[in-house]
Amino acid sequence: MKKRIVFFDAWGTLWYPKLTKNIADPSWVFRHERTKGNIYKHIELTPGAKQILKRLKAKGIKRVIITWVKHKSEHKIPQLMAHSGISDLIDEYHAVNSDDGAIKAKTIEKVLKKLKMKKSEALMVGDFYWHDYKPVRDHGIDTVMFHSEFQNTRWPVTRRIKRKIKHFNELQKYLS
Repeated sequence: MKKRIVFFDAWGTLWYPKLTKNIADPSWVFRHERTKGNIYKHIELTPGAKQILKRLKAKGIKRVIITWVKHKSEHKIPQLMAHSGISDLIDEYHAVNSDDGAIKAKTIEKVLKKLKMKKSEALMVGDFYWHDYKPVRDHGIDTVMFHSEFQNTRWPVTRRIKRKIKHFNELQKYLS
């Protein structure tokens, strides 16, 4: 079925640290003494993120950020969207403060219910197998893994995933 809504994880998918890109856990930027005071200076949009958001918007596909937050500064999603120039490209965002991936999946289900959409019309894109991919897929929602060297090294199971993209321009094939 054609996708009408795409859910994006934030850290490691839409944004990552300028210094380490996707080779380290992106949450370090919220804890490190030199970076935690001004994360905007140390985080950048993943290449191709803004372009795919624009393409999806032009096609009338809803764009939602749904992310797990561990650190207080991670709750600043609206400020980060504004800083990155994508506020007008995101329809809504949800911060889930539980590391239980099922909570993220249940939040997606609530959004779909509110919008009167079917699970088959949704796609989740994320870099973390245990929070973005497996629990969402287990709830019957289509998923695509965003390649991360850090996740590939830390969780070998991610190497076996077939539905994986390394760049956002590859997302198109999962939208229909």
